[in-house]
Amino acid sequence: MEVDSLDEVGVKKVQRDPLVKLEGISKRYERGSVSFVALDGVSLQIGRGEYVTMTGPSGSGKSTLMNLIGCLDVPSSGRLYTDGQDVACLDERALAKIRNEIIGFVLQQFNLLTPLTAPKNVQLPLIYACVPLDEKMERSVALLERVALGDHLEHKPMEMPGGQQQRVAIARALASNPPLILADEPTGNLDSKSAVEVLSLFEELHGSGRTIVVITHDNEVAARAERVIRIHDGKVVS
Repeated sequence: MEVDSLDEVGVKKVQRDPLVKLEGISKRYERGSVSFVALDGVSLQIGRGEYVTMTGPSGSGKSTLMNLIGCLDVPSSGRLYTDGQDVACLDERALAKIRNEIIGFVLQQFNLLTPLTAPKNVQLPLIYACVPLDEKMERSVALLERVALGDHLEHKPMEMPGGQQQRVAIARALASNPPLILADEPTGNLDSKSAVEVLSLFEELHGSGRTIVVITHDNEVAARAERVIRIHDGKVVS
């Protein structure tokens, strides 16, 4: 649901229902006798259909924040809600269900299985969802066509340049039709032309209603989003 409101200077803005909500999130790691705080009291919301980037220097806590939003880790304190569900109350099976159905991951290293063709890589999330074989093939081909790789159905990752591999990874992230795409440095291993193509694809997905969250250290990548969240020393600073 979207609600119109006026900001402090009278400009209309849109408030979206939160897909992800963090309340006072902290994450502490214990390494022997040493305690390290990666996140310190972070509170923020990401609305449905929003395009957000999170940026900050190395060690700022942005990767830890990505792992928490992606339900790959749990906070030491605070509350984290994903699609209205309190993550702290979920067992590993329920967390895996969120990771497979609510979140599509796009990573810097692509994480494709090299022995498999592009469609087989795209189909991987559908295996856990017990989707019938014919539907898996039909959906994977349609998604590869959507990312302009319909003529690469017989190709394996090592037969494709980095930009095409990342587009296969994006197609895979879309396989379960998740409302949220969570991307960690998605242009980090790409040349400038391929990076622009991938970012344009994110913008297209956002335009169709998808929620996009990109973790990046690149200010040019960050600036393409609707909202930029800057993190430093485990805190949101702007």
